[in-house]
Amino acid sequence: MTERIFSAVRSWLDWSRGLHLPAPPDADALTLVLHAHRDCGAPDPGDWTVQDVHEVAAAVHGYRGGPEALRSAWLLWCDHLVERGELTPGQSPRALREAVAEVDLVAPRLQEEEPDRTLEPLLERLGAGTRPAVDLPAVVAAPAEELDTAALQCTALSEAARLTVWIDGGRDLAPGTTQDALRLEDLAAAAEALGTGPEQVRESFAVAREAGLLRTTYTRVLPGPASRDWAARVPGAVADAWADALPLMTGLRGVLSYLVLTELFTTGTAHGPADLAASCALGSAAEVEVEVERALSVLEGLGAVTSHGTGSRGGRGPLPGQRARRITPLGDRFMVRQLTKAEVPVRVLPRVDAMSGEQALEVVMGHSRPLDTELVLSRWLTRQAEQGRLSTAVTELFDACADPLQWHRRSAVLHLVRRSATDVSGLLPFHVHHPVVGGWARRMRPGYTPDPCSHQDVWAVLDDHALLMEAGTAPAEDPRLSARAGELVRTIVLSGHPRAAHVLDLLAEGSWGAETARAAENARAAEAIM
Repeated sequence: MTERIFSAVRSWLDWSRGLHLPAPPDADALTLVLHAHRDCGAPDPGDWTVQDVHEVAAAVHGYRGGPEALRSAWLLWCDHLVERGELTPGQSPRALREAVAEVDLVAPRLQEEEPDRTLEPLLERLGAGTRPAVDLPAVVAAPAEELDTAALQCTALSEAARLTVWIDGGRDLAPGTTQDALRLEDLAAAAEALGTGPEQVRESFAVAREAGLLRTTYTRVLPGPASRDWAARVPGAVADAWADALPLMTGLRGVLSYLVLTELFTTGTAHGPADLAASCALGSAAEVEVEVERALSVLEGLGAVTSHGTGSRGGRGPLPGQRARRITPLGDRFMVRQLTKAEVPVRVLPRVDAMSGEQALEVVMGHSRPLDTELVLSRWLTRQAEQGRLSTAVTELFDACADPLQWHRRSAVLHLVRRSATDVSGLLPFHVHHPVVGGWARRMRPGYTPDPCSHQDVWAVLDDHALLMEAGTAPAEDPRLSARAGELVRTIVLSGHPRAAHVLDLLAEGSWGAETARAAENARAAEAIM
């Protein structure tokens, strides 16, 4: 953020030279303002609200250059943002400039305001509160084209886009007010042209500005940056416009909708109003439930969440009449965009069709959310086959788990292959003789029967033991192997598996019957003699 401030100040100075001012602007004053702005929580030097002006003013009073030098630099910064179209979408340049012109830069704040506690649950959930930070799960990206298609289904955004087309190259703003609005004659003309009413045009105007489809100067409304990307069919442009406008489109006050989306985003599972009300911790659960259901209904209508089963309370069975919701890929797009702006670390994995075998295994092994895991299990191999990469994909999977100690990964590969509808049996002969992954490749073949004399088959059995021993248990006896106990134990001894000795101890204790125990004891005795 500090580098962004320095870059912003340099850009401002370069721009101001073209104004031929009688005296150069005070760069120190603007630097002070922007640092105070950052300390107030602003994610970007161009992200300003009227409330920010008052908070920053309280932090920068007493500037050594004097209040007028400070105000002059600040006003010039407003002009710079407005002329270059860099003010955050949705903010009124008129209102912002008036606030800077009138704010008191002389009198210090006499007392600290009572801190706003409403954001604490949200900050804690994201690991940005008083508790130690918890890493957010990795998120699998959805294809930008699919997100754009979904965003276009949002009526409010579509109406805002229609108004943007009608405004075309620009219109004059209504004079005599600090609030940005269309002139009455334009309001009426737009309503007639779009087949709607003036109030709907006002709402669409607000959505278009928040989405970045329109931007305002001190006197005009012009096409915004999002409209250019949208018209150029830049992948993801429509989805980003939707995400930027979502807070306004919800029409919900406070942070409840943010809390609901955050819970659904971080858990990656479906929740009903009862469980969400309890996790939001904003008051009596019974009272909050009604508000949560209202927020969910609004978010569902806008495409941020979708119905998924029946809700429950504390996991104690379904609650009749309560619909559970799960976040959609569009909702994920909004959350990632918001967290990135707030500089909260969030890792976004490539979309399923662009994901490597290593990344697919990462998701399947639980390093992402349940909804992402389900997506990869059901679609990853299919997408690879559609791109003609199935052989490469299977090789990537086996290469990613070929280290002798990676039995968790080998188990995940088997789970992934078995859950997929894509047939990989024709590719398995290329891998069945590998000393580490060969036994797992054999297990994927129809009619598989383990051979106690096969190094590969026994290695996979030893992997099974390693996995379950970590959980404090052991595999049940497999008669197909224990029936030939001597051969099985001999193969274990020669395997070189990192857990072979531990498994022999377990077998010697009788976990797989008396015959296998005797064979294991004989092997241990032979090792002792040698």
